[in-house]
Amino acid sequence: MPPHLVEPFTTAKALLNSGHPLLDQMIVAEFIDSGQFDNHLRRIRVIYMARRDCLIESLNRHFGPCRITGQEGGMHIAWHLPDSLPSAARVQDIGAKVGVGIYSLTSGHAYTFNERKDLDRIVMLGYPSVPEARIRRGIRDLAAAIEKEV
Repeated sequence: MPPHLVEPFTTAKALLNSGHPLLDQMIVAEFIDSGQFDNHLRRIRVIYMARRDCLIESLNRHFGPCRITGQEGGMHIAWHLPDSLPSAARVQDIGAKVGVGIYSLTSGHAYTFNERKDLDRIVMLGYPSVPEARIRRGIRDLAAAIEKEV
């Protein structure tokens, strides 16, 4: 920004957002102080772990022993596709046709700091917002669709 506009824009920005949202901050502080945030975290950890385990078990059931990374934390796993399956981009396309949202690393903004040759052999699968029954059905449908394609 040109130096002569810094002060007027800073003033305008301060007027537009009136500082930090005090009410929101007070609500979050009460949520934390009351212990409800800790209760929430404990509850969702159990739910997310069950969904993650269901996803991994479903992949292994339909595709044989799978190489999975990232299961130690986060909200997604990386499935390293076996050579018997199409490329990650193709698996992503097949999944989209049957309503299963999986994403190849190359379709997103993933960045690798080394020369990896297997980037199109890895798909990302998120699980926190997907109930276990839908995970099982989705992986079953994906396996059936891939089998028809290859």
